[in-house]
Amino acid sequence: MLLLWLLACDDISDTAGLIAPVDGVVATTPWIPIQFEILRTELTAPPQAWLDGIDVTDPYGFTRSRAKKWGGNADYLATLDLRGVAPGEHVLHVHVGERVDTAAFTFEPAPCRVDAWIQDAEGEPMAGQVVVFYEGHRVVLGNEETAIDPRDRDLGLDRFMVLPDRGGSAYLPCRTYTFMAAGDVRREVALQTLTLEEGVPARVDFVLPVGVETPGEHSADLHVHTGRSQDGFLADQPRVESIAGAGVEVVVITDHDRVNVLGPTFQAILGDHSPVVIQGVERDLHLYDPDKPGYRNTAHFNAFPLALSAELPPEQHDRVETFMAGWASLVAGTPSGIPVVQLNHPRGIQFQELEEVEEEGWALFNHLGFDHDTPPGQGENAWMAGTDPETGVQALAFDTLEVLNRASLDRYRDVRADWFALLGHGMVFTGTGNSDSHGLVIESAGRPINLVQAPLPDSEEALAEWLAAVVEGRVRVTNGPVVGLELDGDVARVRVQAASWVPVHQIRLVVNGLEHVVVQEPIADAQGLYGPTDLIHEFPLELDGDTWLVAEAGWPLTQPRDREQLGLFADVAPDHVPIGFTNPVFVDHDGDGVWTPPGVP
Repeated sequence: MLLLWLLACDDISDTAGLIAPVDGVVATTPWIPIQFEILRTELTAPPQAWLDGIDVTDPYGFTRSRAKKWGGNADYLATLDLRGVAPGEHVLHVHVGERVDTAAFTFEPAPCRVDAWIQDAEGEPMAGQVVVFYEGHRVVLGNEETAIDPRDRDLGLDRFMVLPDRGGSAYLPCRTYTFMAAGDVRREVALQTLTLEEGVPARVDFVLPVGVETPGEHSADLHVHTGRSQDGFLADQPRVESIAGAGVEVVVITDHDRVNVLGPTFQAILGDHSPVVIQGVERDLHLYDPDKPGYRNTAHFNAFPLALSAELPPEQHDRVETFMAGWASLVAGTPSGIPVVQLNHPRGIQFQELEEVEEEGWALFNHLGFDHDTPPGQGENAWMAGTDPETGVQALAFDTLEVLNRASLDRYRDVRADWFALLGHGMVFTGTGNSDSHGLVIESAGRPINLVQAPLPDSEEALAEWLAAVVEGRVRVTNGPVVGLELDGDVARVRVQAASWVPVHQIRLVVNGLEHVVVQEPIADAQGLYGPTDLIHEFPLELDGDTWLVAEAGWPLTQPRDREQLGLFADVAPDHVPIGFTNPVFVDHDGDGVWTPPGVP
């Protein structure tokens, strides 16, 4: 599918038009994507769409430039809602400026429709997502013929989103199914079995109580893309619904190399149920490589919040520190005056569990090297102490380090080791975990999530407090297990909480880079649930100097993912293993008022 798509896009001409839906396709889902290729000179042209002569223009459709690797040029991206459309043959006309194209398609939904609604424990309607099972296996709800992402991010769509004011729908063959509703990782899931009969209205109602209470903390995904990213192909309606369905309370939109304002779109679709939307960017760094010679893809950095008018630093540089100095100019372009800069996936990208890691995928530490045993500024790590002569900004002048990117256990192990080595050398960065979501299936939004200990950033004052909490490390990362760490004299008390669908196989305390592990044996019931977890383990401490500590819980890091040991977790969060961790707690053991880095073990 990918090869055919690339071949089709190889020769861009003035006759470019509808890429999706393809003429003659059979659509089976409640909505399908529209992708209309245009020239870059037509980005401001007004789009319109008609279905059988009726105006069906998506109010949230948009035009954007596309990455060269996906054919270049530009697109109009939108959705076509088919829920009120009669089965049979239809004709879609799309106009973008002077360009017009037509596709005839057949709408053949499965004969049984089910509608779903979700409430919280207080009876208030809420957003969520519903997974459908038939004979114990997840049912694929999307059809491959209408998917448009060339990375196949949305193939195998196995869930539909539910909104508070309109519910959610799926078309299915008439059989007996089990439906599972899920939301925020702190909430329980709910299951119902229902037999669908043709011509008989079917509805499932769910209640999702909170399984883990985290007073004063709000969930945030600090790395989310929309279709406006050059490598994204998701229209706004499904993008917004997917973020709401994951229960994300704060979302940072970080499209590639451009700041986009999405708050009004979230408000229009979700109303009072909208998360707080923060404008940011994911900026490319291309460092000069004399061996090429030329500039190569080196790193990705997020920055947020940003004003739409913020002048981003240039992409091409000879040294990291000159690029980092460019972020200083963004201070005046941020609403709060306190920008946060995050280093993303410094050891590369792994899109799915069975895919090879893209070691060169914007991986700063892979490109420039990082020897854990050598202090920054020395030997292989000399580049880390580079200082911009004009501003004094250093190469590692970022605030947060994306320790967990997407669902990759492999990358988590490597970046975790980097983070711990940096801590040992006295380089303190807030550890975060983010979805890096571009689509609906691979990299689903809100998995993992950051629990930030601060009020919702829904005002200027609250935003400043929230940003300070992120920079100061008042953050816990989780895709299921919620981990807490307290010190009481010579005891470290680790508390692990999790909803019933999350297994916890280990509790770990990391002290100056050395692990102390407690093994658990979670046992699932017939539904794949483990019962709510609330464990406290006390680790005795024998400290002989200043110390840092991080608590973790979840899957054994030395074992490959085993779907059979994950119960329903594997269905709520495909490709993931349970991971939760705190940010470091620091101990000034000698009481001199200065924390001295302990080095690397």
